[in-house]
Formats: sequence, C-alpha cells, structure tokens
Amino acid sequence: MTSEVQRSPQITQAIAMAHLQARVHTANTPAFDAKITPTSSMSVGTFIFGLFAIATLSIVALFGLIFTDQWLSTVLLALVAIAIVIALISVHSDRDRHENVVVDDRGVAVSRVSNAPSNYSVELPHGAIVVEGRSGPVGLLSIHLRSGRTRIEIARDLTNAERQAFLEAFLGSFAPPLLQPRLEIQQIGGV
Repeated sequence: MTSEVQRSPQITQAIAMAHLQARVHTANTPAFDAKITPTSSMSVGTFIFGLFAIATLSIVALFGLIFTDQWLSTVLLALVAIAIVIALISVHSDRDRHENVVVDDRGVAVSRVSNAPSNYSVELPHGAIVVEGRSGPVGLLSIHLRSGRTRIEIARDLTNAERQAFLEAFLGSFAPPLLQPRLEIQQIGGV
C-alpha cells in the first residue's frame, strides 16, 4: 500500500513562492562577484629556499672560478645569478595582485589591486554596457567591457578556457531585472 502526501493549494503556493524568491536576487546581494588572482605555484617557503639555493651555488661556483683565475666566467656567472634573483623577486612580488568583478543593481564594478601604484576601480552603469571579446582558434583571447568612452579589460589572468567559462557565468548573471549587455565577439584568424 503506497501513501501519497496530499498538499493543500496554500502549501503548494508557498513552496512555489519560496523557490521564486530564492531565484530573484535582492538589492543588497551581488548577482555576480568574482575575485581573479594570477596563478602562483611558488609558496613563500619555496621562494626563500630558491633564493638561498641560488645564492649558495653561485657563491661556491664564484670562489671556484676565482681561485682558478677564470675571471670572465666569474663575472658571467655573477650576472646570471643576479638576473635569476631579480626574476624570482619580480615573480614573487606579483602574487598580491587581484581583480574583482561585481555585478549588482547599480551596474558592473571592476577593481584591480596590485603592489604597483596602478590600483584603480571603474563602475559601469547598466543599460549601456557592451561586452567585447576576441576569439581565436585556441579559445577566447580577451574580454573588454565598454560603456561610453570607458573600456576596460577583464579576466586577463585567466586561461582561454577559463575566460570562456567566466564570460558565460558573467553574462548569465544579468537575469531580469538587470539589463543584458550587448555581446560583440570578433573572430581572429584560424578556421
């Protein structure tokens, strides 16, 4: 014997309203909020160990070359070691950079934060936003937002496949009552 649960029309209507309210975003909640950071595969400990290893090997090699009177090799090795240390430091200093993209009732806000003095934030109002993309044989190469004279690149630290997924999620966040941006994808080379 099977028993079915009978729902009253009021309960069915209440459940439908709850589902509807869950899908409608509120004025205080962003419809889309993404924080994009560059990929970093080197931890602070690895960075310090790498610098220590380069310095140790360089010093040992430099003393060996100095004692055998190979001055030109000594100078070249010192310059290579300095260049590697500078490269490691510049890669490591870029780790604190990130980009925030937020879609809410006011529009789209894009902000970039980095160690450089080029931190900035741009807000684009709904209704006049154009999403420009460049697509090639390897995927989506770039995404720009344009509104009036303002044009800004977003999602530049993502791979082509990640950028495509980002664009789909970004465009999907413009559900009513938000106005859909116009999409312009330019095909570059390829098939």
